[in-house]
Amino acid sequence: PAGETGPRPLTAEARVKPDPNGWTPLVPSVDTRHVYVSASSGNDNWSGLDPLNPKRTIQAGIALLRQAHPDWLHLKCGDTFGGGLPDWFLSGRSANEPMVVTTYGPSPDRPRFHCGTGFGLSVHGGAIHDVAFVGLHFVADTYDGSNGQPYGVSLLQPCTRVLIEDCEIERFFTNLRFQGYQGNHQALKLRRSIIADAYTTGTGHAQGIYV
Repeated sequence: PAGETGPRPLTAEARVKPDPNGWTPLVPSVDTRHVYVSASSGNDNWSGLDPLNPKRTIQAGIALLRQAHPDWLHLKCGDTFGGGLPDWFLSGRSANEPMVVTTYGPSPDRPRFHCGTGFGLSVHGGAIHDVAFVGLHFVADTYDGSNGQPYGVSLLQPCTRVLIEDCEIERFFTNLRFQGYQGNHQALKLRRSIIADAYTTGTGHAQGIYV
C-alpha cells in the first residue's frame, strides 16, 4: 500500500508464491542497484545510492539505472515531481528479475507527478520488457479539458511482462492506454490501482482505460 515503503522484501522461496496480502511479490537480486530520488531533500551532486543521499531529479536517478539489470528506482513518498517520467526505455533482466520503479519513506502519500498537459508514463520510443511500476501517482494538474489530449499511462511500443500496481492516475484525457503500435503486448498486468476522472470538454472521446 502507499503508506508502506514499497514492495516488501521476500525470501527466495516467496518469489513464486503470492503475497498473503495480495500484492505482487518483488524481490531484489544479489546485484540489484538501489537508486533514490527526492524532489524535496535530494541533490543531484549526491550519490543517489542510499536514502540519506538521494538525487533530486528523476533524470539523474534514471541515469544510474543499468539496461537489462534488476535495478530499483525509489521515489520518495509524499514528494511532488514536476512533469511525468521521461519516455521509458529501460528493461529488467528477466521475468524473475525485473527493473522496478517504486517508493521509499514513511509518508502515507504516493510520490506525485504533476504532469501539466503532458504524459505521465509513456513507452513510445522502443520495446521494453520486465519492468514494474508500483505506488506512483500521476495527475494532469493543468489540463482543463480543452488544452490538449494528455495520457496518464500510454504503452504503444511492444511491452512484455510490464506491471502497473498500486498506482493512481487521474484527470487526463485518457488515463491509461495499452495499444500495440508496432507489435503486440504480452503479459501486461494492471492491478490494484485507482484510475479516475478522465475527461474532456471537447468532442474527443475521453476514456478511463483504453486497451
